[in-house]
Amino acid sequence: MQRRNPADCTITNPNGYSDGLDDFGRERVTGKPEDRLRFRTLTLRNVALTAPYGHAGAYDTLEAVVKHHLDPVNSLHDYDQQQAVLPSRADLDALDFTVMNETARRSAIADANELAPVTLSDRQFSDLIEFLHALTDRRAIDLRTDMPDSVPSGLSLAE
Repeated sequence: MQRRNPADCTITNPNGYSDGLDDFGRERVTGKPEDRLRFRTLTLRNVALTAPYGHAGAYDTLEAVVKHHLDPVNSLHDYDQQQAVLPSRADLDALDFTVMNETARRSAIADANELAPVTLSDRQFSDLIEFLHALTDRRAIDLRTDMPDSVPSGLSLAE
């Protein structure tokens, strides 16, 4: 039987399972409870081309995800669910924001945060976004010329 302490969202099942809504993060790979809600940081190369952002696609623009990381806890509590661009699926739509709408789980995410708030001037923010765009390989903007004529099966990619 699964049991979760609602006060701190600690999973008390010895197997570490929950109701399927928790995001275990690196804990699922390492098996270490202290890695829950920690995520691998991906490369910033071509980051301007990889929207949506965040491990669950919560931010539709590069600017939005950078603003989130400047003050993650307040951003978490003030998150605008309308900015998420998610495919609609009747059996999952009602679950999309279950964790974000539960105070105890949202607080557990906030408590796991290790980033201190950072204040940037408008100019510094603009410079940071410009720097991130500078990490884009111009050849990656249009990859149509990199497409092979066929795949190992011999089928055409044109269709």
